[in-house]
Amino acid sequence: MNYLIKTTLLYCLIFLLCSCNSSGGAAAWDTFKTCDGRGCVKEVLAVKNALLANPQSMLTLFNETYEQGEDHVIGWLYLLRDSVLLNPSFGSIEKRLVLQQKIIKAVKLYEDHPVVGEMAKSVLGEMESFSIQSEKDELSLEALPPSTGTYVQTLSKNAGSLELLIAQTSVDSFRFLLKLSQNSTPSQVKSFAGKAIINQQEAQAIYISNTTGATCKLRFDFSENAVSVKTITGSTETCGFGQGMAIEGSYRRKSFADPFLSQLDAKKMASLLGEWQSTDDPRAKIKIADGRYQDWYDELPVETFLYVYYPNCPSDCKPKNRTSCLKIMGQDEACYTILKIDDNNLVLSPIGGSGKPNNYVRLTE
Repeated sequence: MNYLIKTTLLYCLIFLLCSCNSSGGAAAWDTFKTCDGRGCVKEVLAVKNALLANPQSMLTLFNETYEQGEDHVIGWLYLLRDSVLLNPSFGSIEKRLVLQQKIIKAVKLYEDHPVVGEMAKSVLGEMESFSIQSEKDELSLEALPPSTGTYVQTLSKNAGSLELLIAQTSVDSFRFLLKLSQNSTPSQVKSFAGKAIINQQEAQAIYISNTTGATCKLRFDFSENAVSVKTITGSTETCGFGQGMAIEGSYRRKSFADPFLSQLDAKKMASLLGEWQSTDDPRAKIKIADGRYQDWYDELPVETFLYVYYPNCPSDCKPKNRTSCLKIMGQDEACYTILKIDDNNLVLSPIGGSGKPNNYVRLTE
């Protein structure tokens, strides 16, 4: 008798647990379907958790939504792709690969199921096409360290220092100025300037010149807080550095600020730094710091971009007037006119499209 009671109680418990999982999954799915826009990261993750907990139940819900002619399943998959699995801000490549494989493993068990099999195959087809692995071979723009800034190398034997000034001018190029200050002759500063082409796949840049009649080729290798400079082809003389100016070695980052800006523009750029809360959507904010522009939603990072501040907006942004602007550099570039900036308020207006201004207030700790 005791055995029968225990068995009955066990089955009841299993039934209740399954019911809770199913109910929780339905609630997560309903909440996601009412969410609007790319900021629904929390809702996307809730559906993901429900799918891993009870794949058959969630695939059934997906099926029912699809049969009603709604495209929420595709919307969820695309948001999962863009905001989570292919978003470096969400986590390391390894972490996102593990998550992708967990979802694939959970859904794959049902690809031959008589009811949800076709839906399982559709989800698998999309999931398996998300090329997270390719990030190991092709560094995305979001993962690239910002190049703009001031870098310093202290020379041995108290000989002085080398200062490297870099300002990114586009998604694939930057200008630079190398300055050598020698302790023996502090009034004399030797310098060397040029423009380098960025190789996004290798997180490096190449400078090539033939101004002295011979080829000079330099390579800049970037990490988050340093850059290494190496001469690939040429010498001090053929590159035109000047006598005694050996520029190779590692330079530590001193600042993320654009060193070529005027004092007035540098002050304006500094005013942009910080966290800004949208007054149009309280769940949205942006963060501009350390050479990066980040979109956040519900306290979660959605996308990360490199950016360039221009005192005079470049022609490829197609500005209507000569004004300062921000160019956000991702898979696609976007330019924003800075309509207002002060201690507490920021107004950015996208150039092109609807042109509706984005209004922000500064967040303070």
